[in-house]
Amino acid sequence: MVPTITEAMEVWEPHFQRIAQMHVDAWAEWKAVRRFRLENGFGPILYKREITNYIFGAIARNAIPEFGSIDDVNVLAGSQTFKIHHRGQLLRFKKGNLNSLGMNIPTQSVLDFIQADAELSGMPPETAKLEVTWRGNELFTELESVHIVARDGNKLVWKIPVDLNVNASLVLLPTRVADEPEDDIRALVRPKPKKNTEVGKD
Repeated sequence: MVPTITEAMEVWEPHFQRIAQMHVDAWAEWKAVRRFRLENGFGPILYKREITNYIFGAIARNAIPEFGSIDDVNVLAGSQTFKIHHRGQLLRFKKGNLNSLGMNIPTQSVLDFIQADAELSGMPPETAKLEVTWRGNELFTELESVHIVARDGNKLVWKIPVDLNVNASLVLLPTRVADEPEDDIRALVRPKPKKNTEVGKD
């Protein structure tokens, strides 16, 4: 199903700054890596999809622990992608086309997500499906826009711009080789902090 703009804003507007920050930080990370490559004589990046894949990974590294720490938010982290579920609405993160629609290889799971009336396996049938999409500038050197998007197939239903007026977190490249991190998305999913349920004594 497709929620109205009002319904989507009620759920996601409190998280707009989080969404902006994770995209700005992902691009800052990529720009630092690109600068490191140039300064150290690595060969050029030949295909934009290499950059797209890197930025998606950086967004995931930022989004999963950030949203995963919120009590009523569920992070659905898989081996190839991740989604955020909150109050009956499901977000996925994609590079957007000129209409801000997420760009896809049309697998069955993708078709189930982008068709408004299609149900997702393992999710309640009333789950509303939305995309967070980003676009770079023409030279692919700067983040240009981020939108929350409702779609029905290849048709744009509505989109909400996310204000990107946030400062990038400091990105420092290592000066030594660190231990190889575990290549497992599950390592990003941290237990939610336990609430203090003790009742004070009189």
